[in-house]
Amino acid sequence: MSRFFGPAMITNFERVLDEAFRREREQGRRAGLEEGRRVGLEEGRRQTARRLLERGLDEALVAEVTELSLEEVRRLRAALRSESGETPPPSDAAGRAD
Repeated sequence: MSRFFGPAMITNFERVLDEAFRREREQGRRAGLEEGRRVGLEEGRRQTARRLLERGLDEALVAEVTELSLEEVRRLRAALRSESGETPPPSDAAGRAD
């Protein structure tokens, strides 16, 4: 390789590769931190929704306050009932609990 490239060119190439690797690693680290924040916030919303549902708040209000979908809040309520052994109330034709 040194027949085609001088030592200065090889050193410069290594420096460029090291810098590119460092930039990519930093970009990956930032993306990982952002994803972790997003997942953590979402989990916090679910925990808050569960606590509100346990206190008997209306599903629509819980969805509004936590910014979760009404469907997600209903899944959480169903999971809470399942965990407690409680049977869900009868549903209407649209699948919503009364």
